[in-house]
Amino acid sequence: MRESYKKDLERAHRLLEQGRIEEARTACQPLLESPAEDGGALHIAGIIELKRGEPRLAVDMLARAVQERPSDPAVHNSLGEALRAAGEPDQAEHHLRYALHLDRTFAAAHLNLGLLLWNRGLVEDAVLCFRNVLAINPDFLDALRQLGRLCLEEGDAASAREHLARAVSLDASEASTMMLLGQAHWASGDTREALACHAAAAALEADNGLVHFHRACAAFELCRENEAIESLTRAMASSSPPRTVAQPIAAAGRLADIKAAIDAGDIVRIARDQRHKTGDTPRVLSMDADASVPEPLQPYTSEIFVARISPGLVLPGELVAMTADGRLFIDHILSGPRQRAYTSRFIMHTSDDGRLLLALPGNRRTVDGKCVLLGAAASHMEWLFECLARLWIVRQRPPLERLPLVVHSGLTRWQRELLQLMGYGEDRWIAVEEDTLLACGELHVPSLVGAGHFFAPGAIEHLRRTLRENIPAASDGPARVYLSRKAAHTRRLANEDDIASSLARHGFVSVDPFQRSAAELLSLLQSAEAIIGVQGAAMAHLFFAPPRARIGLIVAEGLQSTRYYGPSAVLGQDFALLLARADFASHPDHEECDVVLDPALLERFVAEL
Repeated sequence: MRESYKKDLERAHRLLEQGRIEEARTACQPLLESPAEDGGALHIAGIIELKRGEPRLAVDMLARAVQERPSDPAVHNSLGEALRAAGEPDQAEHHLRYALHLDRTFAAAHLNLGLLLWNRGLVEDAVLCFRNVLAINPDFLDALRQLGRLCLEEGDAASAREHLARAVSLDASEASTMMLLGQAHWASGDTREALACHAAAAALEADNGLVHFHRACAAFELCRENEAIESLTRAMASSSPPRTVAQPIAAAGRLADIKAAIDAGDIVRIARDQRHKTGDTPRVLSMDADASVPEPLQPYTSEIFVARISPGLVLPGELVAMTADGRLFIDHILSGPRQRAYTSRFIMHTSDDGRLLLALPGNRRTVDGKCVLLGAAASHMEWLFECLARLWIVRQRPPLERLPLVVHSGLTRWQRELLQLMGYGEDRWIAVEEDTLLACGELHVPSLVGAGHFFAPGAIEHLRRTLRENIPAASDGPARVYLSRKAAHTRRLANEDDIASSLARHGFVSVDPFQRSAAELLSLLQSAEAIIGVQGAAMAHLFFAPPRARIGLIVAEGLQSTRYYGPSAVLGQDFALLLARADFASHPDHEECDVVLDPALLERFVAEL
């Protein structure tokens, strides 16, 4: 019986090594009940379950195998590997180190320990483990691959290339290793070798989207645009595309300065670049005497203009304007972090010379006539002053006032209402849906009306004047208003009940802005003498408050800036930042944390009113 058990166990092991997992599992099942079982079948069965993606089953079997074979380093190694996969790193490390205690030359245990330590952020210890493997066996493929990958992630491209080239010389049949070597060449600045490796990897694994993507980037960098477009097309059509774009069409483009790229006759300048006279920084009230003051506001506006693109295209999302020949315009049109081209999901690669490898949406909507690009923004504050404020430019060009506006399909309730209050009903919107490229016969693109946190006084006054025509001041509105964020999901005032009670004693009326329309909120602010609130969408409407209104903006300490101060500075409002303590347990993002305002600080501000 013992001899039969041994032969059947060897057969199950051969099937496992051949990758015939289910057959190996079937062959192993009867051995688990054999009287001759001494932990060998449990060991193989545990490895099988691990390869089947069942780490908990593997741990159970291998733990029993360890009881049968407590001095077998291979069983401890397998149990450590299973425990690592099951999310028990401490127990995994114990068994892997015990395997090495039993046999210091056990290369697989060094490798698994290195992977575990790397996952725990102990990079130097992981490198030592991988080097121990290679000291035992210089041709250990997995160790070469993992050490090469680690070096690549740590920015040591030269070492990564050395280890991965060695791995490829031993086995050139692994597409993933070939791709890693290509990435190491890329990181070393050797684009031609990178392209050769990615081409070889693509030949080995035709449906690997990431391989084709890396090949496309390398080819594009070498100005082999047809090869790049073909590779990107294959990447997007694979079962694992690098990004999700509906029915993508690969294309080449380039970043361009709209003022330089468009013919002079197609640009109308509205205002020259100029500096303005305003206060340079808001007052800061804090319980910390050493609290920092924001960087001074730069009261500067760059040249304001409107450009005509015929025909014009608009990418969905950020509503980036582009020409039919692939020139994209970001400078003067988008602000903030969106100026970095790689943040757009349609830009797959940006070369050093500004060329773009694009994955354009296959869905297209065509508008034969003329339209004006209003733009899109990441927040309501940005939308007000980077999009809606552009209507001031449109007002300077009467023929443009009759044209429809290109807007984002995801406008909020307030944004939709504000557009209507500005005279643009829904029948005058061209809403760009996600994953739909808009093609216009003639696209008019107004520039931004400001720079940084400062916006052209004329644009702000245009918003105030036009909205006042449709929004009467509240005749019985409170003079002192507290805009609550109690109903919001983030940036709430954690001690609001106490603060609201204190404010009520000083004549402040607590208002839930989210329960009001945009018109109701603006009407309330139009007659307010003092306004307090946590930074957010509601406080972005301070531009509608009286020029001499007293403003108290509650903001988490460390986030003080001139972002909300810019529009207030134009109006001469008395603006102060009230620094509150962030409740870091409330949200992983500092900017979204709830805050706690010291009541004594509030009393200081109110005493100045």
